[in-house]
Amino acid sequence: MTSKGAVRIVENLTTVPVVNEIIQEPTMVDILKKELDSGLYKIWPKEKLEPGEYAVVEYSESKLNIQVWDFAIKAK
Repeated sequence: MTSKGAVRIVENLTTVPVVNEIIQEPTMVDILKKELDSGLYKIWPKEKLEPGEYAVVEYSESKLNIQVWDFAIKAK
């Protein structure tokens, strides 16, 4: 996730002219996940995240999805 003034950019999208196709350009982080008894998932990164702003986005192939959970990691 990047910032441009007061706006946060979660993902870049490119629209292909003529065919009007939208191409998603996500920046992915490798994660580990564990399903809990309640049907929820616990997720965490495989590698330590550097200080900065991040977002977890519910991602579905070939379908735009706007469910975003953002968080920050502050420098010590």
